[in-house]
Amino acid sequence: MSNEFKSNRRYAVLFRTHVWDEFAKRQYQRLLATNPSGDVFIVANNTSGAFDNFDDPALFAFSTSSLAALDLPNISEMKADNPFWYNIDYPLYMFAKAYGGYDYYVVVEYDVGIEGSIDRIVEDMARSGYDSIGYDSGQPMKQWGYRKSAVDFYEAHEMRKELYCFSVFSARALAFLYARRVEMGRLVAERPEMKWPHCEIFIPTELAKNGFSLVDLSRYGRTDRYDFQPAVLEDDVHPTGTDRFLHPVLDRERSLQNIIKYEYRPERFFYPRSAFRRRLKRFQPHEYRSLLRRSLNARMRKVYGRLAASIVNVFVS
Repeated sequence: MSNEFKSNRRYAVLFRTHVWDEFAKRQYQRLLATNPSGDVFIVANNTSGAFDNFDDPALFAFSTSSLAALDLPNISEMKADNPFWYNIDYPLYMFAKAYGGYDYYVVVEYDVGIEGSIDRIVEDMARSGYDSIGYDSGQPMKQWGYRKSAVDFYEAHEMRKELYCFSVFSARALAFLYARRVEMGRLVAERPEMKWPHCEIFIPTELAKNGFSLVDLSRYGRTDRYDFQPAVLEDDVHPTGTDRFLHPVLDRERSLQNIIKYEYRPERFFYPRSAFRRRLKRFQPHEYRSLLRRSLNARMRKVYGRLAASIVNVFVS
């Protein structure tokens, strides 16, 4: 558990993770280094049993078996998918049921970097009357992949979307969202053909429609490196820095996977001034060679066929 409360607003910090390796441990320590006055918990998806022997009083573990007791439907994008990725709000309701009495709930995914004061954010929310912090990248709604998930519940003009890698919710906002999820779940149970809204459209749309006050994360710091890619190396995060939010923050191996995965034209590696090549300069060739080869092979097979793929093996070896 973190240090004692210094703020007059009670809040919990939920360090959300599904893994506990050396990187996750370092990220947890970086979160503690921001010195939040709220209680810090490790909120872990234990569906796989990875946290069965985890001995820490700060742990709050949940799994898919927890859903039925809260009347939450086990729905995800695909039947075999993890419902807690599609519904990142579910663990918040579970935690709030177990640990009531907080005014605010701060959620920090394990691959988020924070430079600045969580206390300052919570105090400003309380002073300004905000109920929710999320981030809208500005991508047009019509281009957003999960827009169609919400068409059975919302009109196009009502829809909002936000990213919640770092987020804060008031207790009353969470209570409302939980009640709505339960209500919607009962409706979908009666009409299974209905689509289930993705969390990143469900949360802001429901809150905005029902009179809650939302504020964008950019009010509290820079968000120019807060997206799904490119990755930020963990060495570049400074918890005592000034008001910046970073995502995804990853170790070297995960960073390389992220950088190469989201480069849709990996042949740009051969362009001396390309951003892709500059990012890879942070790494040694032996670290990325096999990943790059696979990416180039996949690209060449798609564009030129198997002959070009064999040429790649000659030049990247």
